[in-house]
Amino acid sequence: MPCRPGSPPSRLARRARNWYLDGQLIAEPIGIVNATSGADMRLTAFTDYGLRVLMRLADAPNEPSTTARIAEENRIPYNHLTKVVQDLARGGFVTTQRGADGGIRLARPAEAITLGEVVRFLERRYAIVECFRADGGACLLTPGCRLKTRLAAAREAFLAELDRSSVADCAHARPGPARKSPHAA
Repeated sequence: MPCRPGSPPSRLARRARNWYLDGQLIAEPIGIVNATSGADMRLTAFTDYGLRVLMRLADAPNEPSTTARIAEENRIPYNHLTKVVQDLARGGFVTTQRGADGGIRLARPAEAITLGEVVRFLERRYAIVECFRADGGACLLTPGCRLKTRLAAAREAFLAELDRSSVADCAHARPGPARKSPHAA
């Protein structure tokens, strides 16, 4: 049920293709547009924000950052980014520590974290199409569908390409020697 002004807010709502929790945007599809064909692949804003956190931390791996700082730098709602950071910690990508010496740090070297593993983890809740859901969905085409195998192959090709790059490859550019990922061909 959409959140409308003057109506009691529900905990979870969907407007257009975006999801809201207590009236705050929590997931929206983002597009990766193919410049030659105009076709695009979609990732959620949740995954986009997760990748931004990791790239920011990879930029200065010896300096802890905070959710507030990264939220401000990227103009991301703090409460939403908090959920993203918690999920990254659950996935073993970052460590978090409270207190004066606390902050967010990469749990492993940026060169050891591939974009593919991050996207797989953060997108795990979202099926590319209904029949890819854990419960199989309710697609009537499933028994004789010829599309599912092709979509699965396309998804795997997309993720395989992301596996070729590490978070270090995408860290914000800084002066000094260029970084070379062991994942790059």
